[in-house]
Amino acid sequence: MMNKQQNSIKIDSNHNRRNPTSLSLSIEPFYIVKPGATYGLSGKLLDLRHGRPMRSQRIIFENGHGIPSINSIITDDSGNFRVDGLRAPITEGYYNHRALYEGRPGYNPSASGVIALKVMY
Repeated sequence: MMNKQQNSIKIDSNHNRRNPTSLSLSIEPFYIVKPGATYGLSGKLLDLRHGRPMRSQRIIFENGHGIPSINSIITDDSGNFRVDGLRAPITEGYYNHRALYEGRPGYNPSASGVIALKVMY
């Protein structure tokens, strides 16, 4: 049984000779939480052409209705990022999250897959 929900999508545009990137996103410790519970988001940004992590890159977040905005974060030396201390809504339901990397010269942008936080009693 998986302890967290994870999704990743790569965006690769061959016509401009930019390196493809991949961005993953997970909900921790588990994607099902009680109303008002604390949870976190984590993921990794990779340069797919060279198979290595991308450090010091800004990750931004898109959130579904009912989720307050989340500040952008910078990847560490291993291409990882983590946001802790997020508070789940008090209303039961599904709440979407997605991470975005806007790209830079020589690198394509990436978007993680949309993942859902399930809030239930």
